[in-house]
Amino acid sequence: MLQFTLARDALLVGYGAARASDVSPLETPPQPKPGVRPSLFFAPTRDTAGLLSRKTFTHLLLVRKVQVDGHARALLLPFPTNEWVADSQLETLVAADQPMGVATCVALESNLHPEADISTTRFSFEHPELKKPVSVQIEGFICENTLREQFVLEHVPAEFACYVVHWHQPEIATSQQGQTTYAHLHNGALISFRHGHFFSAKLEQNNSPVRPAFASCVQMQAEQCAVREFACRLSALLTTVKQLGSGAPAAVRSQVLHTWQSLQSEPIATGTSQGLMVWPVDTHHAFELNTGWCTSLGAAVARCPLPFAAARSAVLASDAAWLMKMKERRSLDLPDYVAGLYQRSLLTLKQMQDPTGGIIAAPEFQFEFTACGGYGYCWGRDAGFISLAMDTAGLYEESAHFYRYMAKCQSENGSFLHRHDMHGHLGPSWGLLQPDETGSVLFGLWQHVKISGRKETAAELRGMVERGAQWLASYRYGDTEWLGEGFDLWEEREGVHLYSVAAAVAGLRAAADLADTLKWPSPVSAWRARADVLSKLLEEHLVAGQHSGETSFARTLFLKNTAQHPGLSQPAAESTSQGLLDPKRWVSDFVVDISLLGVVEPFEAVSEKFAELTLPALCKAMRKKLWRSGVGGIGRYEGDHYRDGQPWILTTLWLALAAVRCGDKPLAAECLAWVLAHVPREGQLPEQVDPLTGEPAWVMPLTWSHAMFVLACVHVPKDVWTSALQNLNSFESKQKKNR
Repeated sequence: MLQFTLARDALLVGYGAARASDVSPLETPPQPKPGVRPSLFFAPTRDTAGLLSRKTFTHLLLVRKVQVDGHARALLLPFPTNEWVADSQLETLVAADQPMGVATCVALESNLHPEADISTTRFSFEHPELKKPVSVQIEGFICENTLREQFVLEHVPAEFACYVVHWHQPEIATSQQGQTTYAHLHNGALISFRHGHFFSAKLEQNNSPVRPAFASCVQMQAEQCAVREFACRLSALLTTVKQLGSGAPAAVRSQVLHTWQSLQSEPIATGTSQGLMVWPVDTHHAFELNTGWCTSLGAAVARCPLPFAAARSAVLASDAAWLMKMKERRSLDLPDYVAGLYQRSLLTLKQMQDPTGGIIAAPEFQFEFTACGGYGYCWGRDAGFISLAMDTAGLYEESAHFYRYMAKCQSENGSFLHRHDMHGHLGPSWGLLQPDETGSVLFGLWQHVKISGRKETAAELRGMVERGAQWLASYRYGDTEWLGEGFDLWEEREGVHLYSVAAAVAGLRAAADLADTLKWPSPVSAWRARADVLSKLLEEHLVAGQHSGETSFARTLFLKNTAQHPGLSQPAAESTSQGLLDPKRWVSDFVVDISLLGVVEPFEAVSEKFAELTLPALCKAMRKKLWRSGVGGIGRYEGDHYRDGQPWILTTLWLALAAVRCGDKPLAAECLAWVLAHVPREGQLPEQVDPLTGEPAWVMPLTWSHAMFVLACVHVPKDVWTSALQNLNSFESKQKKNR
């Protein structure tokens, strides 16, 4: 999983470890390597198709200027890598026929600037031949589609020359075919390109490009390996240095150490390629590694136009000004700690929006789809909540941009199918039709107009609204009044689900309100009538009855395949009195599911009176049935089998919002305290929490989690947040105990 992300313009970079594609999360827990370094690069889109590389590493190498018998001739200082980089790569780096040492990397900290997408990470490297651990501080940010990282080293012994070793194997647009990797020696740039996309790494020090000491580009079809070539050349270098001895003039030794091969021609390889470059650096001064994306070879070779300090100031000023604008639009009275997390959530929402307007669910990290369906796409459902959070927080331009993107995703019949890439193309699917997504999009657009007052966005998208409303109004299950069948919001069961019905009610009413507000000659009365029918059905069937003094609720009134609901706490029961329903073909299940809150929060699909009577019982059932033993937090539903039913951040926040709505402040505070106790130090929120360790689990950051946090910050009173902060200790102590 990723630990945090940086993003700006067309470039998104994920820091952390990615799970190996052949490891199932149900078999073994994640084993991320300690510390974080850039692991995944995406451009020009943030979706799966925007992948540039996930196979990359950067290490430090110390080589003795004069060889000493009984001591290592060189020390490798390896930074953490992700699971896509095989351990054999590190082993290959160490010359087998030379006395070389490998230092132990200790990750000291990583954090994000409170007002900008600027990261700081610190490492130390320990080895018996180092009198003091070598410390490395790296500050990074994205500017003009380039990840700029400044390295500051301390305690490097004077008897060592220092080098930066960078390797990458490109997968531009998720493909290793038909690309070129090229070393431009004069400017010290290692470049891979395909179809007009250029991925490059280069190093600068003292405001000048550093000429490499070694460079290799190989065509992998020929079974070559850039890392192996480097290891062989390193072995030859170490032998040469030893042969020179201590009596050789310093100038001669320096010349040997600065150029390991003749480098008379610039290495280049095509097809399935990879490359490695080694730069000498002066450890007394900071140096900068720049990794980025552009659309021409000239730009890939060129130096960054702004010095590091000036670029950092520009990024900080830009992000701080944007946050100030959001604060002016929505001023909140929050405790300081919560206010800081709120800012980080706003920045993360901005990160996850592609230049096309689409919003990814999370940065992709499961490309083979062996353990999940992949996250690097836009879901109308997730984005409905996300855009609502954007508008609620004042991100009006970003929300409008999203809805213009959604118009490209709409199907010919007016519905919004499963998920889409950032160009609006339908993505890989295992459940094409999920009716709640269409309702969510229309509902969100109306919220955008209500909150921002910007009617022009809806005016542009009139056709999208009318087609979506017509589809919702006409889509019925057979000869009944119910909404037609589709997959539920968890994409696991096909049937007629009450959450989907609630979203349809909200979508139809939103379309009618938009038409009335903008005075469109649309069939508003028919849309409202259809919404009223569905709302009445919700009120008639949501509350299924009383069992042992507890209220039970129906989440699904028909399952196309009753085998699609494993782990039910109660057996499915045939409906005997369902009004328009035929008891021979309708089956209800009474599994407590957090999604039932959507009937009221946020869709308000039932009357206020019904909501006032029902919501407290719903919240009570959620807390009793879905609170996970041990670590705490709220799961999705009873008997959840996905990743063993771990607690989710967004579900716990969902219950907090519903509890505030019905006046249950203690429950809201408990849920918020749990969330705050499980926020990683960088401030970006995961999808789930590991029930054994209390650590983030699976994907991070999850955009929906941040959207729910933003909504909670806006709608939860300050005294509830204060109470939540006061209750942090109980969850934090459990977390430490579990560790």
